[in-house]
Amino acid sequence: MTDAAAPGPLGRTRLGRWVWKHRYGLSLLYIPAFIGYFLTTEHRERAHETSVRCALDDKIPFREEWILAYGAWFPYLLGFAGWLYANDKDRSEYKRAYYHLVAGMTIILVIYELWPNRQDLQPATYPRENLFTEVVRRLQTFDSQSNVCPSLHVYTTLCVNDALQSSKLLKHPEIVRPASWVLTGLISASTCFLKQHSVLDGIAAAGLFGVLKAAPRLLRP
Repeated sequence: MTDAAAPGPLGRTRLGRWVWKHRYGLSLLYIPAFIGYFLTTEHRERAHETSVRCALDDKIPFREEWILAYGAWFPYLLGFAGWLYANDKDRSEYKRAYYHLVAGMTIILVIYELWPNRQDLQPATYPRENLFTEVVRRLQTFDSQSNVCPSLHVYTTLCVNDALQSSKLLKHPEIVRPASWVLTGLISASTCFLKQHSVLDGIAAAGLFGVLKAAPRLLRP
């Protein structure tokens, strides 16, 4: 429970007790720390970056309308985080989701550092000019083509969906769970249709998620 006495050395000082009492709120500091570090890697000069692509990428057309699904990632992730933090009183589901998100996002950052990679899929000129195209143009001007494999967009989407599929806090699971599956598929597909990611980036993200989900069971004595 969140109000349990602070264990060991933490319980011996006022600061330790305060940190323990607010540990879940403090855990959210990972978010700005992650974003800050990630942004430093986005436009860093690298001696060499591996271009990630496969034959299937060339068969997927660029479709700017998929920016709607791509953009849905932001309220999907942030809305889930706020909802879970507000409703999970004993923090059991919060801790499970936090493990998947933080462990995977940290591993992905390490991969980006040890294996610099990029994608070269974005069109030199956009085939159509409309509002969606302009939004995509602005996105791709800001978002560099580096740090793509595994896809953070896909990985975090899988984490949110997994948490919702197993959550006991949902008031209407018969609606939320299938809707979450559909949204997960749309968000993941959008990364390919917008040429933000290769299919391989999504496969790598799914593989990493599978490993981390299985790890607690495999490591349990």
